Amino acid sequence: MRLPNAEIAFILNVKLTGYLLSVAHPRGRGKSLFFASFGFSPFAPQVLEQALLQHARETEVLRKIETPHGVKYELEGPLRAPNG
Repeated sequence: MRLPNAEIAFILNVKLTGYLLSVAHPRGRGKSLFFASFGFSPFAPQVLEQALLQHARETEVLRKIETPHGVKYELEGPLRAPNG
């Protein structure tokens, strides 16, 4: 199964720059270091955005989990990164 509505998916810039690519964020710091190790940069958040959106559109859903906040979809697979 593919991610429902993946073609209209989007990521808020604040999620990219203030969390996923922020070394200052207490919970996002580890994610930022992880993404940086593959060449993603807070100075070009659109590169990570496009990689994540492409991943969402091309990767099969591994798990669908019902949570109190809605449905969570887990996808697993390669992510195209700047360093190859």
